[in-house]
Amino acid sequence: MNIIKEIVIVSGLLLCGCNFFSTQNNEEKASEPISLEVAEQKILALSVTQKAERYISNFSGGKRGISLLTNDFTIDNKSFYEIQIGYMSPIRFETYHTLYVNKMDADDIRILDAVSGEIIAISDYKEVEADENKPKEQLIEQLDVLKKIVKSSEIVDSPLYKIDKDNILIAVDHKDEKGIYSQTNLDCE
Repeated sequence: MNIIKEIVIVSGLLLCGCNFFSTQNNEEKASEPISLEVAEQKILALSVTQKAERYISNFSGGKRGISLLTNDFTIDNKSFYEIQIGYMSPIRFETYHTLYVNKMDADDIRILDAVSGEIIAISDYKEVEADENKPKEQLIEQLDVLKKIVKSSEIVDSPLYKIDKDNILIAVDHKDEKGIYSQTNLDCE
C-alpha cells in the first residue's frame, strides 16, 4: 500500500512540475519580442501602405512596388521597429511614411505625423484625401506657363519646345537631316 501511495505522490509531483514548467514557458513566449517579419507583415496590411503600393505601381507601370527600410527605435523606454515605407529609386529612397511597431505588442503600431512631427497611434492618424484632379490641374497650369515661356522665347534655331498649330506644347527631341522634328506631345488633353 505504501508503494501505491508513493507512486501517486510522485506522479502528482511530476504533473505539478510539468504544469509549472509549461506555464513558465508560455510566459516566456509571451514576453519574447516579435520578429521583424511579423512587424513588416503588420505594416504591409495597413491601408496607408496599400495606398502607397498602388501609387508606386501606377506611376511605374506595375514594374515597382513598395520598399521598406527598418531600424530599431525607442519610444517611452519601449523598443520598437522603425519601418519607413516608400519608393526605392536607383539613386535614393523616397520615404512616404515612417511607422513604428512595438516589439512586445504587434498591435501597438504608431506613425510619424508629417504635419505635427509627432509620433501618434495609427488609429489616431487621419490621412489627407488627395483630390484626384489636382495633380492634373497643376500640370495643366505648369504647361500653360511653359507655353508662355516658349512663345516669348527668342531661341529659333534649336528650340527645346515648340507650340504647334493647335496650340499643343511639344518637346523637340531632335531635328533629322530633312529638317523634320521628332516630337513628343506634352499636353494632358
